[in-house]
Amino acid sequence: MKIKRWIGVALIQLLAITGSAQYIAETGFADYLLNYPVPRTTITATLQELGDNPDQAVMDAFKLPKIQRDQILKAFMDKVKANMEAANKNKALLARYSTEEQKMMRSFRSIMSMYDEEGQLSSFYLLMEERPLVSTGKLSWSKLPGPLSAAGQAYYQQLLKIETKLSWPVFFKEAGEKDMTKHMFYIDPEIQALNIRLEQDRAKIPMKKIRVFEGMDATTEIQDPVKMMKLLQDDNERRLRYFQNKHNGLYAWWKQQEIVVRACATEMDALLETTGFGNKLQPADRALLPVIGDIQERIWNALVKLNSITRTIVTNAQTAEASRKMTAESVEMYNKMISPGN
Repeated sequence: MKIKRWIGVALIQLLAITGSAQYIAETGFADYLLNYPVPRTTITATLQELGDNPDQAVMDAFKLPKIQRDQILKAFMDKVKANMEAANKNKALLARYSTEEQKMMRSFRSIMSMYDEEGQLSSFYLLMEERPLVSTGKLSWSKLPGPLSAAGQAYYQQLLKIETKLSWPVFFKEAGEKDMTKHMFYIDPEIQALNIRLEQDRAKIPMKKIRVFEGMDATTEIQDPVKMMKLLQDDNERRLRYFQNKHNGLYAWWKQQEIVVRACATEMDALLETTGFGNKLQPADRALLPVIGDIQERIWNALVKLNSITRTIVTNAQTAEASRKMTAESVEMYNKMISPGN
């Protein structure tokens, strides 16, 4: 994994930012997409793909998107603060903003006094996740102040095309529902049913006297080792089917969304390259800077959500592997109790 290298490059770029609003993060998506953790179709293949420390691989993959999003959203937060300050001095200016943007401004004003700059940015993250799409025209930065050049108009249409590739509200909702960190104390009814069945079946297994040591007369009474082995192996098969089915559902969703997000990122990289990350835009087209930044941030956020689902997939895979190993150890224990004299 080359995540540390990406982070170093991004930090250098971030330190080089001037005092002007830096709506566009100056790191593309290509390198990240080549190296970020990717789950596979099976539990075993996923664990093999992510190496000896899959948890660290997933956690590292959150770092670069945060650097990029911090840069972009800090610029938007400063813009919203400036708009709020101007509107506070002149109430008539509120008419410039849509109902949705006014709601965002009210929400942000209510929390500003509660947090320092870092806390404000964290709260702003959540507010911006619910912002309208650029294509709706409900954001002040998506309302272009004047005509664009022919090239600028082409860039704008390309940006709208990228934005509409994914149904963002549905994507964020479904990602939240699948993210394990949102359901830390949830126990799947199917697992509960398997646990109950195991205990009920275990209670039916008769006791049997076995020799404690081969060649000696001392005995003890335990549940029939042969039947216990069969019970545990059958239970393990059912659990592994459960974990694989869960993996299948998560992976299918992840893969379907990843294809679209990757396409958005690839097209955005091409636009960023053509415009020199906004630096080559003609003066008439510089109003596109926040539009580019808005959609660029959405893509970074989408990659964060995908990585959150990768984390859920990894946790499910690790739980399945732990269950398999525990069963194997128990079966081995009972197997040692089986001897010619028992």
